Amino acid sequence: MTKDQTPTSEALRSRILGLEMIDWKAMEFIQQDNFKVSTDEQYQKVVSSLVITSS
Repeated sequence: MTKDQTPTSEALRSRILGLEMIDWKAMEFIQQDNFKVSTDEQYQKVVSSLVITSS
């Protein structure tokens, strides 16, 4: 690791397990169905933070 905690290329190279093609469509989806489900109120907060109002 470098001074700023960035892994060196040697550290990254040791983490590569393989480079073969995989059937990614056959992989099991591990994320829960309700991951990051927002309420209407939360959605409106996001919308209002992105909308620019003219003064």
